[in-house]
Amino acid sequence: MESYKNLWAKKQETNGNFEWMPLYIHLSDSKNVSAMLWEHWLSDSQKNIVINSIANGDENIAKNLVMFLGACHDIGKATPAFQIKKGFANSNDLDKILKEKLEQAGFFGISNINLPSMNKSHHSIASEYILYRYGVKEDIGSIVGAHHGKPVDDFTTIKNQIAYESNYYQEEKSTNPIYQKWEQIQKYFFSWALNSSGFENIDDLPEINQVGQVILTGLLIMTDWIASNTKYFPLFSIYDSIDFNLEKRAEEGFAKWFKTELWQADYNFDYKESFNKRFGFYPNKHQERFIETILDTNDP
Repeated sequence: MESYKNLWAKKQETNGNFEWMPLYIHLSDSKNVSAMLWEHWLSDSQKNIVINSIANGDENIAKNLVMFLGACHDIGKATPAFQIKKGFANSNDLDKILKEKLEQAGFFGISNINLPSMNKSHHSIASEYILYRYGVKEDIGSIVGAHHGKPVDDFTTIKNQIAYESNYYQEEKSTNPIYQKWEQIQKYFFSWALNSSGFENIDDLPEINQVGQVILTGLLIMTDWIASNTKYFPLFSIYDSIDFNLEKRAEEGFAKWFKTELWQADYNFDYKESFNKRFGFYPNKHQERFIETILDTNDP
């Protein structure tokens, strides 16, 4: 089994059953949910705000960016600092089993490491830092870093993560094989996020202004909420093999969450009949000209 499939994103014990969510599945769910929110949940005006916030942007580039954000928002979980975290409401046995899976996948020593500063690299900060190391600019990186509701107050917080190399690579020397193993797995997730979202390389990522960043931060938070809800995207037994269609899983999960079609204001109406219904008579020629002038205005 490919080693990237052994990293976890979520885990829980339910009535003695050990359950988990592999990281690659959560990132795929999030990428697909973000695309469906763009298509079925954002209003046209919100989409236009995002499109106009992107330099030389069009709808395809905007949607691709939305998908990229969903695909890489939790890349910071592909780190030893996250993978050794204890579960909130499960026994130590589940934690142990997941570490053993990582050991078997080549992450040697993960079961016994001690990272004294692991709380300095929350996975949202870690995600932004990894993107920063790959050359992703602050405009996009800050959206990913804020997907739990709050961006960092000062970007030096991200730059200073270099002081906690072992949180990211288990060791501090880049020549160490285990350092290179973590580096390889992070590069895999980053390349997948780019390519699966329609970008060939990092230079294809667009620039986006602050107005667009605010909209997309909200959209990414919504994406993560939905994709993390186990009613829509259930976890798996730790003992079961996982083999299914990720696209179909996302469609079914989104359909369970989605209740009603987006309401859009209808500007195509018979104003003469509406006028008569309201006032009891039809508009005169001056009123008609006034109404039609408003209706023909592109940006009132």
